[in-house]
Amino acid sequence: MKHIITKAFLILLFFSVAASVKAQPIVYKYGQQWNVYSIPTSSSPAKSCTLIFHADNHFTQYAGNVYKLLYVDSGDIMGALYGLYRENDGKVFIRELNSMQQPQEEHLLYDWNISIGDVAYVQQGDLEIGLVLDAITDTTMNGNNRRVFHLHYETDNELTEIWVEGMGSELGFPFSGTKNNPVSPFYYPMTTEMLCYYEGGDLFWDNPAYDECVIDYWGNIPEIEECTSVFVYPNPTRGDVTIKKTFHREAIIEIYDLMGRIVFHDNMENEEKKVDMSCFPKGMYIVSIQDYESTKRSLIIKN
Repeated sequence: MKHIITKAFLILLFFSVAASVKAQPIVYKYGQQWNVYSIPTSSSPAKSCTLIFHADNHFTQYAGNVYKLLYVDSGDIMGALYGLYRENDGKVFIRELNSMQQPQEEHLLYDWNISIGDVAYVQQGDLEIGLVLDAITDTTMNGNNRRVFHLHYETDNELTEIWVEGMGSELGFPFSGTKNNPVSPFYYPMTTEMLCYYEGGDLFWDNPAYDECVIDYWGNIPEIEECTSVFVYPNPTRGDVTIKKTFHREAIIEIYDLMGRIVFHDNMENEEKKVDMSCFPKGMYIVSIQDYESTKRSLIIKN
């Protein structure tokens, strides 16, 4: 398997001469999918695998703004809500979820309004990262014209990153500004890079540094024998919601509002349970499944 990262991204030569192209929104499109390869940068229980971020056609309101929902799939987490994201006047913002599945502070991911020489200050965790725009070129992806932003890190002229309008960073949509500050959606030190990008099921970009769009675990990492994820659907919901656990042990199910108040409590003997949320106020709720081994949580939106 080839392992060239940014250089391969550049030698693809789908970046051509500079041009003025109408901005392509990165957020409000149906069927966007970002396949991102995550690689641990330190000894940790994390695994090297493909994270598949995908946007559906649902919106939610939070703190006075309208957001789209960003989900992530991996080998042992399927369809988990990763965060809320929105675009306003050419800027893209995200609220990732913390370990309690609650939205964190909003921070900037992209600024498509900057000019050459300007600095975009994106944020990852508690770190603010300055990215200086060096050049804007033009490319065609699947018949669509896109601007390509070539940036370097304010603290390191040799460290570069590329943004493609409509797709985002070469590191993956949620990971702009992380090349020198590895982060992980699962709270382990990671480095990431994009494998493939889709719109509406069509492949728009394929990283030439890799032979595949999905890479399974590698190295001497044992397979997980039992997945203990929690699935909640439909999400968002207006009424009934089905909660499914993928383990056979008896558990306790609780639903919390974002103030931490329990609004539903019951035993869960079977693998599925239907809950009527039609009388719940609109908003976000945390579904918690707890047994004697662990607690699994998921976020549900009530519209």
